[in-house]
Amino acid sequence: MSDLTRNDQERRRIEELHELRAAGVNPYPVSFERTHGAADILAAFSDEVPDALGTVSIAGRIMAIRKMGKASFLHVMDSSGRIQAYLTQPATHVRCNK
Repeated sequence: MSDLTRNDQERRRIEELHELRAAGVNPYPVSFERTHGAADILAAFSDEVPDALGTVSIAGRIMAIRKMGKASFLHVMDSSGRIQAYLTQPATHVRCNK
């Protein structure tokens, strides 16, 4: 398909794909190591010790994204439930909200 027949969204997706590859990221990895489900994170999370879980990896579908300047919120849903994540720039920091 030539670039003339692609719409803006398709062209942007192709640009992002090239950016990921240029950064050394495989956009289509063979596998992904999930450490927790949404329900596991919600059950183990504590406001008193927010870093107790350490680093977690969750696999699911991003259902909503809200960008607010340098911070963003997103909702991820997997087979066990739904969780909200808080992301900031430049370093990604995720805070669990029940």
